[in-house]
Amino acid sequence: MVLLASTLFAIKDNIPNVQEDVQQKGGTVTVVQARQVAHMYSDKLWMIHKYLGIGLSLLLLFRFIAETALPRDRSIRKRLVFMDSPAVVQGTLPAPPRAFRAVP
Repeated sequence: MVLLASTLFAIKDNIPNVQEDVQQKGGTVTVVQARQVAHMYSDKLWMIHKYLGIGLSLLLLFRFIAETALPRDRSIRKRLVFMDSPAVVQGTLPAPPRAFRAVP
């Protein structure tokens, strides 16, 4: 998203495009006005970027809250510790905890 904003929506590069589009429609626009329109597009893209960041942060926060609310045997901490155990590293896997077994 940042790469898109810095290349496609660069304000300096879009001023001629805005002026050309307005001239094709029969209007006239100054450089200052075209800069303001190009800046508006850049601002809208940054708002989308901000909302995506807030959404991802909320998802991460929800995951942290869910991890603390889950029983210890169902949390990802337990699964990560289980995968790091010596039995897993040596290849002699014990039976998985009951919570992780497939239901027939």
